[in-house]
Amino acid sequence: MTVYFIDKSLYFNSDKMILINKENNKSSKLYSTTSSLLLLLVIKHGEVLSKDFVLKNVWLDLDVVVTEGSYYQAITHLRKKIRELGCSIDFIQTIPRRGIVIPRSVKIRVITEGLEIQKIQEIELSKEINEAPEIHKIERLQESEEVHKVEEIIENQKLHDSLKTMEPLGGKKKFFLIFFALSFLFLLVFLFFRHKNVANN
Repeated sequence: MTVYFIDKSLYFNSDKMILINKENNKSSKLYSTTSSLLLLLVIKHGEVLSKDFVLKNVWLDLDVVVTEGSYYQAITHLRKKIRELGCSIDFIQTIPRRGIVIPRSVKIRVITEGLEIQKIQEIELSKEINEAPEIHKIERLQESEEVHKVEEIIENQKLHDSLKTMEPLGGKKKFFLIFFALSFLFLLVFLFFRHKNVANN
């Protein structure tokens, strides 16, 4: 487990894509692209990274069409996450017409073992435990919605099949009704003329 301690305030676990504020123990999960962006800035600490360089390295393995909007959105999201954790200093600098950088004045220390790692693991575990009920709730809701959709599809299919079955029956019924109506009408006409002939005779 490798953790980067940034600006004497933030722990960054790149493996789990988590940022933790040392002072208040607040933590936040990053998107994969946002985490990759921060990791690239940390690895290239002090170097100004051009937009093209970031796009090629952050979205390299993703089979998607990448635009400038993706680049700016990732930077905005990263800065937002840092602010949400209570960090007032924006250590990610934008150099006009050149790119972005974490300057050398911002100290970054690599942590691989010791009490700090244990503390980080405890915070991460606590976050996972707290998030678990909400995750299960979402999963149950999704499962319920899927079941409801399946049931709705089945009911619609049953209704469709029922209507298909009724259509030919309705046609036959209509045919027989017309046949009997015509037969009855013919019988009435026949009886009328017969009665008339009998009366004339």
